[in-house]
Amino acid sequence: MIDDEDERERDADEEEDPIELLDELMRQDGSALPPISPDGGFAPQPIAGEPAPIPEATVENMICMAGPCEHYIEMESWFPSGNVEGSPGYDARESVRYCDRLRSAHISLTDELVFKCSAWRPICTEEKAQREKDRGILVEFRAKGQNA
Repeated sequence: MIDDEDERERDADEEEDPIELLDELMRQDGSALPPISPDGGFAPQPIAGEPAPIPEATVENMICMAGPCEHYIEMESWFPSGNVEGSPGYDARESVRYCDRLRSAHISLTDELVFKCSAWRPICTEEKAQREKDRGILVEFRAKGQNA
């Protein structure tokens, strides 16, 4: 028992103040801690390198496109990019992808790849055929309007 008390007393004597330990770490060269900012916190560090590009969405790597899913929306549209005079010009296209499974809020998939989804529901063959027919009618209608 006496040995245990002696060890406890020695351990208590050897314990260092946490502030002193932090100061010692800060003085060391090559410390893992970032520099201290003027407000006393750690200074922000620059991000090393550029983030990896997001792979292009394909049927193989995005389940939403397989079928495709009835909740999947992909739109390509013009967006203002400006021109030399500073007035808006529409000379660039933007492609965005959404999931509307919530109906009240679209989930942006533009920077995402979805590998698995519990709400995936492919469009049936008849609906695909109807969409293609409607798209063909629209293209034909637009072509007639431009040639008139």
